Amino acid sequence: MSFWMAWKMIWENKKRSLFSLCGVLMGISSIIVIFSLAEGGKDLIKSDLSSLAENRVMIGGENLSVRDGNLLEDIPFVKYAFFPDAKRDTGELILTGYSQKSLLAMGYPSNLKDREILLEENTSKKLYGDADPSGKEIELGERKEKYIIQGVYREKNPLESVNDRETGITSLSNLANMTGLNRFSKVVVSFYEEEDGEKLAPLIIDRLKNVHGGRGDYIIMENSGKYKKVEKIKNTLNIFLAAIGLVALIMGGLGISNLMAAMVRERTPHIGILRAMGAGKNFIMTTFLIEAACISVTGGIIGIIAGVNGSKVIGKLIEVPPIFMGKHIVMTLVVSGLLGVAFGILPAKKAADMDTVEALRV
Repeated sequence: MSFWMAWKMIWENKKRSLFSLCGVLMGISSIIVIFSLAEGGKDLIKSDLSSLAENRVMIGGENLSVRDGNLLEDIPFVKYAFFPDAKRDTGELILTGYSQKSLLAMGYPSNLKDREILLEENTSKKLYGDADPSGKEIELGERKEKYIIQGVYREKNPLESVNDRETGITSLSNLANMTGLNRFSKVVVSFYEEEDGEKLAPLIIDRLKNVHGGRGDYIIMENSGKYKKVEKIKNTLNIFLAAIGLVALIMGGLGISNLMAAMVRERTPHIGILRAMGAGKNFIMTTFLIEAACISVTGGIIGIIAGVNGSKVIGKLIEVPPIFMGKHIVMTLVVSGLLGVAFGILPAKKAADMDTVEALRV
């Protein structure tokens, strides 16, 4: 009976109910936009910050070679190793060499074979326009040797200088064969997240000394302290984004409460009639709560759809791809219903406690 009465009240007051529904819709869609773009932005920020400083150390030394990098990557607690100096201007491209593990860690194709390279996204557009250059040949080096373009990548390291020169990446062995570069002055060793880079750095230095027969002077040029600072930044961002979502939820709930209070004021004569016909307080309170829940859930469903589409449009405009998580969508739908009940309790109780005579006089 209460549900039927609530539905009848909604249907007979379409404009007022539609206004309330629009309020919920705007609140819920705003939450979806905030969550999805926040997740997308957080993913981009984490990617950039991870490139800026991972759990790694930079070690300087004499006559570091590709072989040393391979030996370091064989250590169980080492994620990958790369040489910042493994870069040469071939004339056509500024080519950087990476090991297979480092390519894999950065999300690039790691199966680069002999005479295969990857082109940076902007470089590909300069040379080939919007066409896919995969499989095409390019001549590099003084001897104009032919290399096959395996694909295109987007630069993920914000420390890499952006200039007008064309850039690409290849394997360390390809770089050595093309330019003869096989000796480096520093190596960056990245550890797995659960490892303590500061404690493991001395072990890396001992391993290098043992490999070189005790010869050579190896020092830590940069430790993982920067990584810890970046982790603090990430945690702060997570707290900040969570606070934004919480504020959005509270504002949506307050909006529902205000809308329900307005409904109670406008329907005071109806409440008086119901009380005069013998309707009890529980019946009136339950009716208003069901009405609030129906409007909230309906507005929540439409708001989720609007929020998803809105996130995609805004994401394209600000170049932040939204990330939609199932738990966020389910939570938002559940919360929309709970908000209708929670923030509708006071107005519903006020309606139920109205004096019959006073209500009829309005």
